[in-house]
Amino acid sequence: KGEDSLFVSYIMPWYISEPSQEIVDMIAIYQQKQANCPIPTSNKVNLEQFYNRIRPFHKCAKGYLCFGLLLLMLMFSQVFVSKKKYLTKVSQGVTALVILFFVLHTVGLAIRWYIGGQAPWSNGYESMVFAAWCILGGSLFFMKRSLMTVSLGAFFSGVILMVSGMNWMNPAITPLVPVLQSPWLMIHVSVIMCGYGFLAMGFLLGTMGMILMTFPKWTPTVRSRLEEIAVINEISLLLGLSLMTAGTFLGAIWANESSGRYWGWDPKETRALI
Repeated sequence: KGEDSLFVSYIMPWYISEPSQEIVDMIAIYQQKQANCPIPTSNKVNLEQFYNRIRPFHKCAKGYLCFGLLLLMLMFSQVFVSKKKYLTKVSQGVTALVILFFVLHTVGLAIRWYIGGQAPWSNGYESMVFAAWCILGGSLFFMKRSLMTVSLGAFFSGVILMVSGMNWMNPAITPLVPVLQSPWLMIHVSVIMCGYGFLAMGFLLGTMGMILMTFPKWTPTVRSRLEEIAVINEISLLLGLSLMTAGTFLGAIWANESSGRYWGWDPKETRALI
């Protein structure tokens, strides 16, 4: 109405005919005055452009897949072929590269958190990215006890990030829908996702243990590696079960705040309980 309609109808043809920074600044001032939602600051806009250029999770997917698979091959070489010192050195170097990509992964999540203004696990894409972070973080938690755990965690995290980068996932940083605008989003989802991470480690270690058990001759190295996997597997499952239990209770509290009931037997709640 009035001046608004004149501004909108004239500004775009003017910019198309004579593009300049002055006109862009005028549009920005208009947006700041008229918008019904907060407009991102110039720092956030520049940071988001930088984030889109470097594509941290795409790089992490490649790094995790390559170095996770390489580390797994080195672990098998040490178990069945040789335990030479140079293999240990190479394994430590590859682990350092995995940690470097994990730092990049963490920085990417921090950037999304800063730009969006909320914890970066509010939609399907962000949940998968955070799940990959939790799985590798859980495997690095046991790094001193077992590098095989790190290799499995890195490879599986790479697979998850690769799936998250497929076309049907939406990586856009968007405002939260009203039902998720609660501090319980950060608490409940982070606890649940960490639980998923440790349970995923249990799945990976259990599978690896069964693969090692299929070999007919158990050398002392294979036996010690199986014992190592069994101990870490049990700890992972206990941590995962504890976190999932706590997360389910926290989710019930959030449900009571948002919809006035602790439990409604909807499919998601029932599946979490099972």
